[in-house]
Amino acid sequence: MSPPPATTRVGSVVAGLCLVQFVDVLGVTVVVTALPDMLADVGGAPADGSLVRDVLRRPAHVRRPPG
Repeated sequence: MSPPPATTRVGSVVAGLCLVQFVDVLGVTVVVTALPDMLADVGGAPADGSLVRDVLRRPAHVRRPPG
């Protein structure tokens, strides 16, 4: 059995990366959308969510803890 053509592998990699990006954006959107309601439930002010928003706006390589 011969290996699949390179274009099939490249297409699969691109599709996988697109899926990962979509899930990342979806997760950030859910957190940012729900954050005001979560803060209101615990009695926090909208300004208390600035740390979460700032962390989510950083590139992924900055968000990861060292190690």
